[in-house]
Amino acid sequence: MPPVTDRRQRLSLDWLCSRLGVTSDQWRQAVAESRFNYCQYPIRDPRSGKLRELCHPPKDSILFAVQKAIQRRLPEPIPLVDEVRGYRKGQHNIGVCSAIAGALYQGTIDISKFHPCITTGHAAEALAKHGVPPAWARRVSRMVTFHNSLPQGAPTSNHIANIVVDGILRRAILPFARTRGVAVLNYDDDIAFAGADPRAVKECVEHATRAFEKAGFRTNEKGRACEHRGDRRLFIGCATGRSSPDYPRSKYRTLRDELRSVLHGFLVPGTCAPRLSDRQLRSLKHRIGYVARMNRSKTRRLMDLFYRICAANRRFFAETYRTLAAHPHSPGSAGPSIAHAEGAERRRVKSVVRSRLFSTARLPTVLNVARIDGDGAPNVLDVCDGTPQGIPVDNQGRPRADLNLDRKVDLRDYAIFQNSMIGP
Repeated sequence: MPPVTDRRQRLSLDWLCSRLGVTSDQWRQAVAESRFNYCQYPIRDPRSGKLRELCHPPKDSILFAVQKAIQRRLPEPIPLVDEVRGYRKGQHNIGVCSAIAGALYQGTIDISKFHPCITTGHAAEALAKHGVPPAWARRVSRMVTFHNSLPQGAPTSNHIANIVVDGILRRAILPFARTRGVAVLNYDDDIAFAGADPRAVKECVEHATRAFEKAGFRTNEKGRACEHRGDRRLFIGCATGRSSPDYPRSKYRTLRDELRSVLHGFLVPGTCAPRLSDRQLRSLKHRIGYVARMNRSKTRRLMDLFYRICAANRRFFAETYRTLAAHPHSPGSAGPSIAHAEGAERRRVKSVVRSRLFSTARLPTVLNVARIDGDGAPNVLDVCDGTPQGIPVDNQGRPRADLNLDRKVDLRDYAIFQNSMIGP
């Protein structure tokens, strides 16, 4: 009986908490929070445009701290097969696609609503088959799920999803594909099959579809049973028809048209030009940089449009600053961001003016007080050269009769003098 007592002790909650580095009170509080303490909100993927429902505990909660401890101690050390590439350190969709790029035939499967379809039973079964004691697997699976589904956005969700897919691949898909010489790759909810025999690729796709449906998952219709490398096939956002991953032509045209429309708003008179912030410009540059990682020749026209947008955006803000400077008190002329930029621009202009007017770097040590035209004003301050002697001038050498400040004494100045004496 002592061995049984020792086994029960090893599988107890206190032993699990000691392995995770948390206390029993923290675990119990996290169990209570796992029933309600989640933040749910939709977010749109900027690249694909998909609307995803994110669900995760608050970062300052006990539940979040316990899930981070579970992530570090349980799912991360579990070894996975090489075919599982998603959510793993050092893996990127471009590098994953390079493993199957150029294959003669390719088939794909896309799992519909992958994270919400993973239940508490899926997580417990996958953890138990990967060596976690069943008692611990049941406790951990209840801790990392919310309303009997895996939340998308929690610290442990991606690792649990990898473990679930790894179990299905090991048990049902990889042995079937290896006997037919078909390569298998998984990235998140997408699975690709590549090989030289189209019949073998189709059989693997059909077999994998049945295996996932038997496990309780559904597949999307956008999956393809078999495509030749000349059919403009795609996998996780990359074109895999050539020997190396390429940026899809349709997405390239969409990005190019977007840049052209932004530039059109700046250049065409009468159109409402959008105000692009530094964050929006950095986002455009990162998207172009993503294209450059796959095909640098496609980025030449995109970068040319981007630089023209940056120049037009600078001109737009400069004109806005000048308008605000001319009408600083116009109601509703600009929002808070423009008002803040206006203040920064005014401070910059003031500093430049002060440096030019009051800087002593360009002035000689001894001021040259020679009078070339003999009007009595120093040369460094004289704005009117060649003034005859005897003409009264001001401190800048301008004749006092120059009432319109055009450096000339003519009938216009006389008209101003006359109007000031007799009135308009």
